Amino acid sequence: VAMANEGAVSGKTEAEINAFLDKISTAMVNIVKSGLSSPVATLPGPIQLKTKAGEVYKRAMDDKYIAQRGVGVVAAYALAGSEENARGHLVVTAPTGGSAGVIPALVYVLGEGGRKLPQAKIREGLLAGAVIGYLCKHNATLAGAEGGCQAEIGVASAMGAALISQAHDFDHQVIANAAESALEHHLGMTCDPVAGFVQVPCIERCAYGAVKAWTGFMIASNEIPVDRRVDFDTTVAAMALTAKEMNAKYKETSEGGLAVSLVLMAIAALLWHWQGQGLIEIDRSPPTAIDFRVDINRADWPELALLPGVGETLARRIVESRQRDGPFLDHRDLLRVPGIGPATLEE
Repeated sequence: VAMANEGAVSGKTEAEINAFLDKISTAMVNIVKSGLSSPVATLPGPIQLKTKAGEVYKRAMDDKYIAQRGVGVVAAYALAGSEENARGHLVVTAPTGGSAGVIPALVYVLGEGGRKLPQAKIREGLLAGAVIGYLCKHNATLAGAEGGCQAEIGVASAMGAALISQAHDFDHQVIANAAESALEHHLGMTCDPVAGFVQVPCIERCAYGAVKAWTGFMIASNEIPVDRRVDFDTTVAAMALTAKEMNAKYKETSEGGLAVSLVLMAIAALLWHWQGQGLIEIDRSPPTAIDFRVDINRADWPELALLPGVGETLARRIVESRQRDGPFLDHRDLLRVPGIGPATLEE
């Protein structure tokens, strides 16, 4: 059905669609390989996050417990793909950039990085995953800005569970149950990127999404399919409702959750250092003014991203505008940057 739909929508032959699927899977494999082979480094931006995919992989392969080794390897593959995204390297959005480590990890572990299934099975799995992504998109959402991280990592995990099930030739009920299971256990997950960067918690969430996809597959392929009480359509409807009712600050704004907690911890550490005292009870301490200034005509985007209400996307646009249109002669010139209005400028 998925192949027929692709042909009808795109007008391409089955051979052309298969060739495109092979192109996608090859890109995914190369992304994981690149991430695994890259030395430990600091990712761009103010978080100063160290990469770890290669180290996690090496240590997982040395694990004496085979089952534990498998979990570690899948996680390492997902970390590798997501770290490549954070580096600004090649990425395949499946379904989004923030969740771009999940499907590549599973494609790699099903193929040359693990089970070595035939390429034809990988293609079939990708088509099954695409069906799940399509249903989630048209009946709920794929966007963190609309539904939180349940819509990104959750849907990617569901797509991954379907991919694994189809690649192993399970029937449609098992595939649907696996996708439902993976999505169900991401319901309510918020999108709270620290400092507006797709790094913390996004990179590790891809690892959890890939492992949960495999868990969903394992449950669905070992249970009695007709005994499952929650169906895929119901869970998609639940995700749509949860997205609608979720507080806006948990939808990719960096204004809630971990994005705020981590900043508060950093401020507490700075106050402790500056005052030379013991631990500070933040709710009782007098406010401390922190003077943070940036030269908008000289600062690179990681520094600009620290400004209130800016984040990575707007910071990059500021730099692009400065390079294209010349320096900002007045702070009001920032209004020429797409996405910056009077409210953001005042902030």
